[in-house]
Amino acid sequence: MDMVEGNPPRFLIHGMRGTSRQEEHRHDLYNPFFRAVISFAVVAKAFGDDELSQSLHAYHLEFDKLSGRNSAYRG
Repeated sequence: MDMVEGNPPRFLIHGMRGTSRQEEHRHDLYNPFFRAVISFAVVAKAFGDDELSQSLHAYHLEFDKLSGRNSAYRG
């Protein structure tokens, strides 16, 4: 339904470029990467690879910090 916009509503069959939703999607782009790193860390832990899991967890924290989205890192 993200590809519906306007009044009357219509499907944007040529994509989101130039629509009001483009910036929202750009802002949210980091989420799939963020979630993938967490998922890999959990899977590594489930398979008993604690070293890899800890490494991925550390990377996740650094990625979160560098993204600038978490207010916990703001001074």
